[in-house]
Parts: sequence; C-alpha cells; structure tokens
Amino acid sequence: MTEQTARDYTDEDLSFEDFMASPDTFNRLIAVICVEDAESYDLDELAQMIIDEVDDSGYVFDMVRIDFTDNADEFASFTDRRVAVYDYQYEFWAEPDEDGHITDYSWSQD
Repeated sequence: MTEQTARDYTDEDLSFEDFMASPDTFNRLIAVICVEDAESYDLDELAQMIIDEVDDSGYVFDMVRIDFTDNADEFASFTDRRVAVYDYQYEFWAEPDEDGHITDYSWSQD
C-alpha cells in the first residue's frame, strides 16, 4: 500500500514514509528474532542497538516488542500472523514517547 490515511486525525493522503513518521498513526513494531543463545548477548548493548535502530528509522511507534527465541518452529509460526512467541528467551518491551523515542524499556525472561 503506497498511501494511507492517519486515522481519526486527517483525511489527507499520506505517503507510506509520512504515514510511518506520523505520531497520529499508532504504529507498532512487533518482531521475532531467532538466535541460538540469547543469554550470550549483553542486554544493555542489545537494547541500545534496538533504540538506535528505532531512532534512526524516522518512524514513530507507540509500542515496540521484540522476542528473542531459539525455537525455530515458534519463529516460523510468526509468519502465520501470531503476535506472540511463547517460547522466547528474552522479550524487549518499550512504549516510546510521543515523538517515537524510546526513553524507558524493560526485559523479561521466559
């Protein structure tokens, strides 16, 4: 889809890039990353990499959730439109501010 409308706030047609950069669109970033051993990663360093990527994207998200799993079957099932991976090693969770910047985040472990 090349053009979308920011719901409830405008009827103006926006390009995809403008739509994703609008704080009025309630974009959510939900991802699953399959790794062999998530416990071998420095979580602070990993969080900073995620924050940098979100900031550099220019997109505004109202929620960021990334599951790190070593279960390839669970990872593959994500393509079936499931939003949750139940066999994850770590879950990164953040609710960015109104400008889309992550100022606070948390990690949970399965």
